[in-house]
Amino acid sequence: MHYRKAIGSVTVATLIAALAMLGGTSPAGAAHGASPRSVHAVAGDRTATVSWEAPASIGRGKVDRYRVTSRPGGRHCTTTGRTSCVVRGLENGTRYTFTVTARVASAWSKPSPPSPGIFPGVTVDGHVLYPGADLAGVDLSGANLAHVDLEGADLSGSSLAGAVLTGADLAYANLYDASLDGTDLANADFTGATLTGVTSEGITTVPAELPPGYGVVVGRLAGPGVDLAGVDLAGVDLSGADLTGADLTDDTLTGADLASTDLTGAVMTGVISGGITTVPAQFPLEFSIVDGYLAGPGADLAGVNVAGACLAGMDFSKIDLAGADLAGADLAGADLLTAHLSSADLASSDMSGASLISATLANANLSGADLEDTFFILSAATGADFSGANFSGADLAGADFAGADLTGVVSGGLTGAPASLPTGWTSVGGALVPPG
Repeated sequence: MHYRKAIGSVTVATLIAALAMLGGTSPAGAAHGASPRSVHAVAGDRTATVSWEAPASIGRGKVDRYRVTSRPGGRHCTTTGRTSCVVRGLENGTRYTFTVTARVASAWSKPSPPSPGIFPGVTVDGHVLYPGADLAGVDLSGANLAHVDLEGADLSGSSLAGAVLTGADLAYANLYDASLDGTDLANADFTGATLTGVTSEGITTVPAELPPGYGVVVGRLAGPGVDLAGVDLAGVDLSGADLTGADLTDDTLTGADLASTDLTGAVMTGVISGGITTVPAQFPLEFSIVDGYLAGPGADLAGVNVAGACLAGMDFSKIDLAGADLAGADLAGADLLTAHLSSADLASSDMSGASLISATLANANLSGADLEDTFFILSAATGADFSGANFSGADLAGADFAGADLTGVVSGGLTGAPASLPTGWTSVGGALVPPG
């Protein structure tokens, strides 16, 4: 027995030495020392297609099997020589890496370095879609996203115009500033989604769930912070709607029902209105209803008739009152910074202490108006009728009165030098002096 063991020991040693002299190594040693290389994975719907390169050196052996392993989850796929296979049963939205081992003569190599991480999901137009996916700014216009799970995904600034979102899960997704024009939203779930700044038109289907305060109005998503700029909402029932922070720039709201509507922080520059008979729960800052009109900074009240209205102290900065009838109105202390008052009728109005800084008053009628202590700084009042108006204490710095009618004006204590006066008129000692 001792002799046989010795012979066996010598034989093994001799074989190992012989292999070493030939530059080879044992099959097991080859496999353990050489792993597959350059592992890469491509995400699919609950799958990943993994590819790799064969080991750089396996001596005299031959790879008879590869095995791919996912992490996490330990999902596998195997091949008998091909350098790619599909791992199935993965969770969409979970980050996975993959390693590959090679088998040579029944011995497995060490695992390869892991592949770069991927997130399995549905692939549409080259984009992998899964819960929580980062799709900010992505163009998915016209894509078929029916029943896709995008819960918690970031779709801010993306275009989903004309896309099919039938039955899609967009709960808690971020759709800030996204475009949903013409999108099919039938039975889509928007529970808790961020819809601030969303533009939408041509919506003909109804989602299964929307965040509180949202709904579909005249084919558009309406709710807090949405972009409804330029929309014709004349006569629309907006009662009880939550339009806090919404962009209503240049909208038409004539005859709209605003009963209990929340307009806190809404942007209403250029809004056209009239015939408003109901009262919102909250107005944007400095807005109110005057004779059925939404009146406030930047509103479009061109040509309206609010003669005799009490508008004292109102913030009408940047408002458009061109051609409006304001005869006899009380505008004392009103802020009309950069207001457009061309051809407006302001006859016999009280504008004492009002700010008309950089306002346009071309061809307006201010005859008999009380303009005491009014600020005309840099205003343009060319061709305006100021006959019989009271300018006492007004600041005329840089104002343009070229061609204006100043017949019978009362002045004194004026400050600031006007840029121009009608022919023959001068400003002397704080008073307007007529020709001759």
